[in-house]
Amino acid sequence: KAVVSTQSGHYGRGLTMTRLCFVLVLAFFASTTKADYDDQIDELKRLILASIDAQAQLIGLVTQESIKISELRISLAGLKDQVSGIKNSTDFMEIRVGKLEETISGLQDNAGRMAASVSGVEEEVGRVKESVVEIASTITTIESDVTLENLSERMATSEADFADALERAQSKWPLGSYCILANGACPAGFTQQSAHLRAISTYAATPTYVGVGSFGSSRIGCHGACGQYPKWYADLFIVSCCK
Repeated sequence: KAVVSTQSGHYGRGLTMTRLCFVLVLAFFASTTKADYDDQIDELKRLILASIDAQAQLIGLVTQESIKISELRISLAGLKDQVSGIKNSTDFMEIRVGKLEETISGLQDNAGRMAASVSGVEEEVGRVKESVVEIASTITTIESDVTLENLSERMATSEADFADALERAQSKWPLGSYCILANGACPAGFTQQSAHLRAISTYAATPTYVGVGSFGSSRIGCHGACGQYPKWYADLFIVSCCK
């Protein structure tokens, strides 16, 4: 509409100038004699051509303005699209900023928990350092106390204590009722009991069939001299301690 009205205005001004030219022509004809007619005709032609050139220039300017206005409209449309894109980008950025703020808040919470954990670890390390210092002090005390003489005394005392403990352990028997093979006198708390088999019948009196031997106070042997009593060759004696 702006272009149309601009063009209409320019065309209106062009028509007014054309009318003015015609008025001038009439004025020239009214005031001119035949002698000056040719000169006036030439001047009139010049004025008409100048008017036509002015109208052509005016039309060219109007056309250029129309093109500029169209380009301006296109630019405005593109600018509008850019503004819309910027708005969408701004909305997207606001969403991203919100998520980023949530992430930062979570990281701050994690950092707080890690700081608490580090504080607990530092306290534990402090306690360990104190224990190490105490152990080092104890080792220093032991090193200062231990000499060659008192080390020998302690070793002798330890050996005596070990011998006493071993003797006490050997003198103690498990609880309950049982028998053990005797080897001489029975230990305290045990009663000696014995049994035997004599003139046992065997196939022969050779070592293959009668293995002579003793274990403690018990023994296996030949009945009399080996082979003295045919078929009745072996004796068995068992001596035990029972409680």
